[in-house]
Amino acid sequence: MKKKFMGNLGKYISSTRYHQCTISKINSRIKSLLLVVMLIMLGGGGTQLSSNDNKNIISKKEKTILVIGDSISQGYKLTKSRLYPKKDLTKKNEYGQISFAIEQGTKAKVLNNGIPDKTTFYIKENWDINVATENPDIVYIHVGVNDFRKGYKFEDVKPNFLWIIQKCKADNIKLIMANIGGYKNIPQKIEKEIIKTNNWLKTQDVELIDYVKWSTNGTEKLGYLKPNMFADSIHPTKEGYMEYGQYILDNSTINQ
Repeated sequence: MKKKFMGNLGKYISSTRYHQCTISKINSRIKSLLLVVMLIMLGGGGTQLSSNDNKNIISKKEKTILVIGDSISQGYKLTKSRLYPKKDLTKKNEYGQISFAIEQGTKAKVLNNGIPDKTTFYIKENWDINVATENPDIVYIHVGVNDFRKGYKFEDVKPNFLWIIQKCKADNIKLIMANIGGYKNIPQKIEKEIIKTNNWLKTQDVELIDYVKWSTNGTEKLGYLKPNMFADSIHPTKEGYMEYGQYILDNSTINQ
């Protein structure tokens, strides 16, 4: 009787140890599986994302493109920007604006801070108000012709362009800039200053959009404007703005 009892006790202890061992293995496997799932969720392939990686993902989802400059940046004469004719930061882009075309082509958040008659001096002096506060990833600038119409020369505007280029680099902003176009009956002295400025811009470390090529229909004659694309001596029609906006999309890295 005693031997039978001791034999059963031994079997019970062995069975208990077996089950404990089995449960322990199962728990261990569950923990391993959970760890693998967590690593995949965090980094893909078992590599955990850094804080910089997370910031980059967020910035891609919230990419902001800012359009600034003169009346070409603002848009067709009957449209309005967020800063013209009055400040309205809730203003949406409209058909007939570069910002509208870019918004449609990128699906990014595109802000239009263009103001007619503005110059490179204005852009530089109001950078903190009109640009820095928007915290953009990309800035598209269309400015320069009004500087020369107001009597400034290449030597006057060169420091402003340099400042803009260097400021964007320092703030890690992608800068896309249009070269300076002309207009009907452009005075020869202004044409010379524009050509000098555009040639210099080609030597700078900045992504340039060839507005001259588009606006002159490839002739590059500053006094000639693309047929049926301009509403007056300098401003595109609504359709002209949309076509030029597509030209920007097709000839830049704005979508990257």
